[in-house]
Amino acid sequence: MSGRALFILLAIPLMIHPVSIAQQSKMPSTALCAVCAVRENNARPEKVVAVREYEGKTYYFCSKDCAREFEAAPAAYLPSILPRPAPAFVVESLNGRSVSSEAYRGKVILLGFWSISCKPCQKTMLKLQPLHDEFSDHQFAVIWISIDRDADIKEKVNKFIYKNHLSYPVLLDTRAEPAATTYMVKAIPSLFLIDRGNNIVQEWRGKVTIDSVKTAATGLLLRYE
Repeated sequence: MSGRALFILLAIPLMIHPVSIAQQSKMPSTALCAVCAVRENNARPEKVVAVREYEGKTYYFCSKDCAREFEAAPAAYLPSILPRPAPAFVVESLNGRSVSSEAYRGKVILLGFWSISCKPCQKTMLKLQPLHDEFSDHQFAVIWISIDRDADIKEKVNKFIYKNHLSYPVLLDTRAEPAATTYMVKAIPSLFLIDRGNNIVQEWRGKVTIDSVKTAATGLLLRYE
């Protein structure tokens, strides 16, 4: 794929209230698309093609596809509530063993979701190795979870780790209860900074500025010193 981030749809059916004809007649010609704002980190107003109402608020979309994607999982496109409890997860190591989030309880965690074909994901992962090296002895863990379903994904991930000398855990998501679904991941790379109290205190979706990630993680770790 190209250098753009890879986007995924994880459908979670929820009720969306219909918008009245009167509301539709009043909708602006351009507005921020609630889906593109998250999926593509796009903060530019776009032509309004569809409108939906959710929990008393009106949301605008640049296409019917975006509106349907919002309908499938609206919570994933709403402004993040921070801090909030980090969901538990169980994923798989490259040697086939189950790995639970409980194994990292009490640590500061930088949890990432990626795909082997996502170039921005790969670049972000490489840039986080120095952060892992610096703070791995300070109850800090960088963890990446692959959302791929390829039959040979273990071999591909192992090659990537070996080629790039990554020493932090790179794990595989499960089919039955994907961590990506639990964390409502709609764009990759997605990163979640989790404090030692198991709360998500910062997140980055779709477009990651590595300096902001390092600053947030370092600042949180120094607070525990």
